[in-house]
Amino acid sequence: MAAAQAGAVSERRPGRGEAAVQRGNAGHDPADGGRRGTGPGTLPGLAVDFTPTHDSAGQPWNKLLTIGLDPGADLLTLLINLAEQGVLDWTMQGRVLRAFNEGTTLGRDFATGPAPVDLRMGRDVDDAPDDATLEDASSAILIVGENGLQVEVTNPSAVAPWGRWETYQSQSGVSDEGTARLLAQYALDRASGEQVQHTRQIRPYAARWLPLKDYRPGDTVLAPAIRASCRAFGYGRSPCRATATATA
Repeated sequence: MAAAQAGAVSERRPGRGEAAVQRGNAGHDPADGGRRGTGPGTLPGLAVDFTPTHDSAGQPWNKLLTIGLDPGADLLTLLINLAEQGVLDWTMQGRVLRAFNEGTTLGRDFATGPAPVDLRMGRDVDDAPDDATLEDASSAILIVGENGLQVEVTNPSAVAPWGRWETYQSQSGVSDEGTARLLAQYALDRASGEQVQHTRQIRPYAARWLPLKDYRPGDTVLAPAIRASCRAFGYGRSPCRATATATA
């Protein structure tokens, strides 16, 4: 799905009031953003351990995006936006910002193998409501970017109980068709069918498996009455999202 081979660089002249050239990796290079911020001493103590060509695990970035940023755009907002769109996963380890290809290092699979993390009703979980909806299902999306860019992408295999159903997304800073199509495909992947939220209320004093101790955001675990395993807490492509709340 990448618009070019990992490690390639896509450049364009920044527009008026726009930040400088964007790197051709997972969006605007957060490492470059960190360097820009620490240059004037605004982010003392912050370090990054990835580069414009490789993630924090040493793997080549598998996506190419070209995005322009307005001056004053903050790094946290950028990281959250890229994670929500399925471009990358990120975490802080002490004062080191780490970023990975989405669904890799921070997407550990604890749902399989000889000793899976299995949240059981009555032992680990005492409440397990589900909420499902087709409200956000879409089979087509229109991306509107900079300089009059408009790109439409369709998904013929999407669930379409009412026929063709369209959605719209404004992508400020996107001016090339490849980036627009990549972001559109991510959005359609998430909107291709029924969205199901599984909430599993954890028993902290009785549970065998505890969040942050035995599994962390992004991990895949087993939980009761779920048709498939779920990525815990965070953003992912799985239609299941587990949310833990503690009870006394």
